[in-house]
Amino acid sequence: MQLEKLHREGFVVLQGARLNEKLSTKSLSNGIVKLREKWMADKKVKDWVTTEDLLFSSSSAAADFVLGYSVSDPQVWKNVDGKSLKEIEAEKDNG
Repeated sequence: MQLEKLHREGFVVLQGARLNEKLSTKSLSNGIVKLREKWMADKKVKDWVTTEDLLFSSSSAAADFVLGYSVSDPQVWKNVDGKSLKEIEAEKDNG
């Protein structure tokens, strides 16, 4: 999964991101399940693609929303150069 965008207020999934159609309600929080449903109804997600930038409080919430299941996000999110979020955060802390 490609790292979309880090933001001061949280984590942004950019317009045009494709969501996994499958959903694991066993591993996801009820809040993420309801948020997916709400944003589909509000047309912020259409045909499993985001129609606008979506702000999340954490990279975990963004990953869960996009993937449809709970995941250890620092290893999953990567930038265009292939660096994981965990690597980027470590560089930031050491820099």
